[in-house]
Order: sequence, then C-alpha cells, then structure tokens
Amino acid sequence: MSSSMWRDTINASESDYIAENYLIEIIPSFHSEKISLVSGDYGPFKPNKIIKIPLWLAVKYRNNNQCKIIIPSIYENSYLNGVLESEKENKNSLFDLPPNFFEISNILFNNAEDDFEDIKKTRCFVADIKTLRQNKINNMLKNIKNEDLYLKLNGLTSIELEQIRPLLKNIFPFRLQIKNNVNIDFTHYLLFNKMNEEENNEEENAEDNNKINNDNDDEKEEISENKIEDEKGDKSEDNKDDENSRSEER
Repeated sequence: MSSSMWRDTINASESDYIAENYLIEIIPSFHSEKISLVSGDYGPFKPNKIIKIPLWLAVKYRNNNQCKIIIPSIYENSYLNGVLESEKENKNSLFDLPPNFFEISNILFNNAEDDFEDIKKTRCFVADIKTLRQNKINNMLKNIKNEDLYLKLNGLTSIELEQIRPLLKNIFPFRLQIKNNVNIDFTHYLLFNKMNEEENNEEENAEDNNKINNDNDDEKEEISENKIEDEKGDKSEDNKDDENSRSEER
C-alpha cells in the first residue's frame, strides 16, 4: 500500500481555502470597474446591482461596509429545518449537503451576522445538523464487522471526511475504500479509493513495460538474424573474390 494515499484527502486549512472560493451573491454599495482574478473576471460593480463573486472577496467588501451578502438559500431556516428532519428520519444515511457546507456557514456567521434573517436560529439549526450527522457517522463506524474489507459512506462533507480519516486508517490498515456521491471540487476526487487506481496504474505500467521488453527482445532477435545473414553474405562475397583472384593468377 502506498503510504502517500493517506495524504490524498484535504486537511482543515485546505478545506477552508476551498470554501472561500465558493461563489456567492452580494449587493454592492460602490462603483468599480471589472477586476481580473486568477479564478476569473468579476464586475463591473454598481450600487444595488446583484453580482456573484468569490466568498473571500465578498467578506472583504462586507468588512469594509461596501456590500451586503445575500445569504444562500441552503442557510435559510426553512431549508435547514427540512435538512434536520430528514437527518432524523433516515437513521442509516446522510442528507446530501454541499461539500463545504459547514466551512461556508462558519465564514458567514463570523463575517455577515447582520445579513441573516435570524442568525441565532440558523446557528442552532446548523449545530443540530452537525451533531446529528456526527452521531450517525459514529454509529455507522461502530457497526463495521471484522470481515468487512471496505466501508461505503454516501453524502460526507469534506470536513466530516477529514475528521474520520485517522480513525479509518486504523480500522482498515490494509485496504480502504470510501465511496462518496458528493462532488467536492477537484480535491474530493482525492478519496481513499485512489489506492485502487494506483494499483491498477501499477499493473498497467507493468504490462506496458513487459510489452516494451518483449518488443525490444523481438527487435534484438531480428537484428541478430539480419546480422547473421549479412555476415553470411559478406563471407560469400569474400569467397567469390578469392576464387576470382586465384583464377586470374592461373
């Protein structure tokens, strides 16, 4: 097993960084031309005209009192209440939340408190959802049997996956495969089943190397045969020259 596979998930700081690049709507209170960032072009900015920008930039403008952040619908209390009820009803599965749901909520709680309709209630919903999901994940892990070779968990967010990663490393010291239906940016392809891909790649590389070696052997044999034929041809020519020389001497 490749030891590097355990680094193939994102850590907390990287998860926060990804969350900060989440696109969110704001209502600017200023004029500005279009700005060009690594992630793309945004703007122009006009007062009271809704525009979508990365969360980190929205926080910057919000802290400078230059905009109001439009809280995404997934953090509306009516939606969160539905998520909570679904988590309670489905004991053996997780609600399919956005991958950076909890990181984004923390950023918004800390930087856009006044933009929530009822932030105290929203905080309670998010905290209850998080606690309930953690309990469900723990119960799933407790039910793992010794003969199980892999664990299938659907709907994990990035932070949940990171939290259970060390534990899973101990549970499955030889083979670990986690299937996750959530699309967590480019980094969430970095799941533990990458080990299988590495094994397949190693097998494919081995096959390719064998094929190359076989081709090289065939080429060597062909070259050897051609060399022998050439040597025979050279000897024949030499014999003819010797015979001609003898004839001339006579």
